[in-house]
Amino acid sequence: MIKYIIRLDDITSWMNWDNFSKMKKIFNKYWIKPIIWVVPNNRDDYLKRFDWVSEDKFWEKIKELYKNWWVIAQHGYEHINITSDSWLLKINNRSEFSWLPYEKQLERIKKGKEILENKVWNWYKVKMFMPPDHSFDKNTLKALKTLWIEYLTDWFWLYPFTKYWIKFLPQQLWSFRNSLYWIKDWYATICLHLDEINSNDEKFFEKVEDFIRRNRENIINWEDIFQLDYTNTFFKKMKNYLFDKYLRILLFGFKILKKVRW
Repeated sequence: MIKYIIRLDDITSWMNWDNFSKMKKIFNKYWIKPIIWVVPNNRDDYLKRFDWVSEDKFWEKIKELYKNWWVIAQHGYEHINITSDSWLLKINNRSEFSWLPYEKQLERIKKGKEILENKVWNWYKVKMFMPPDHSFDKNTLKALKTLWIEYLTDWFWLYPFTKYWIKFLPQQLWSFRNSLYWIKDWYATICLHLDEINSNDEKFFEKVEDFIRRNRENIINWEDIFQLDYTNTFFKKMKNYLFDKYLRILLFGFKILKKVRW
């Protein structure tokens, strides 16, 4: 049985608020509590394409979501490209953190963490982190450990696991689907970038609601995410490793086909 986790990326005061409102309405209807990845101090011009709301209003919205049990997670610090290497996952050749010295990474993550914790709620503590562009290295993970951030949602694996002192919640999908070819039993994190969705595409939101309605009992909310089994067993590690290789071969094949087509 597939278990689904839903996350919304690139949450900023400049994001597509129309899409966010539509998605929020669906989530509230079915009592879905997603993970939202908030950029603490957005300096990425690409994420400033839509109407801006004031900082005070933005953080009031985030605080309201937190009080309604949405999971507020830290998405980098400024969401900018500083280096040109993804390091561990090797997905994108850009990063806000990879290859920076440990002290510099610690400083940036700490600043973002302090912003979130001060703006969201007095007793709120950042537990989850996601670097922009899936790009991080061992110094990133060391800094997270130093700052008592326990979870990172990334990696192309099937099951939650622990690696380099951090608990990983893998992320493998960018759309709603009931299975991934032959795989029927896994934890699927679905990542949505609301800024990339056409606000006039009502069929998209209808498909989202239809998927949630049909799979509601298999969608994991906040209280379950932190109680998943993150231990490393032999069979879990083998399945994770094989799936990672399988998916990377597929992605490599898609890149080759794209080059040939052009």
